[in-house]
Amino acid sequence: LEMALKFKISAQDLPNVDINGLSDPYLVLTQNNKIIYQSEVVQDNLSPSWQPFGVLMQIIDHKQAITFQVYDYDLVEKDELLGQVQIGVNQLKLLAKNSLIDLADEVGHHVGELGKLKFHFVALSRTASDLLREGRSVAERPSPYLVSVLGRERTGGWLVLLLCWAFDLL
Repeated sequence: LEMALKFKISAQDLPNVDINGLSDPYLVLTQNNKIIYQSEVVQDNLSPSWQPFGVLMQIIDHKQAITFQVYDYDLVEKDELLGQVQIGVNQLKLLAKNSLIDLADEVGHHVGELGKLKFHFVALSRTASDLLREGRSVAERPSPYLVSVLGRERTGGWLVLLLCWAFDLL
């Protein structure tokens, strides 16, 4: 049985670092200095909401914290870290719905000055491949990151999403 941690995350009150007074934030999850997820960029927004996503439990080290980093995308210069927070895997499973957690800088300073992450939900669920074995349809286009890590499986011209965020199927 394959399991995944599913997330719906947004941010609030991020710092404005672009010339126009806004930021172009995206979310990166890392563990042991490896990227395990990267979100889409939300243009010109200090309170972005990212698409729901999942991370396979088999690629997570349950004894190590996951670092949630918010970056500002920059076309010309290096992307800038807006803030981050580290949370243990077991703590993630216990987060209350709509939990707000303060972001800090790389060394843990400026807590509360760099905005907050809002965890709308964190859920442990079965993956799409398990649902497919049961005959349920969950065809979607996976992120390029998932394809690079997990490979792809073609079904009727569509890629089958190896993580299921079709909540009504669980």
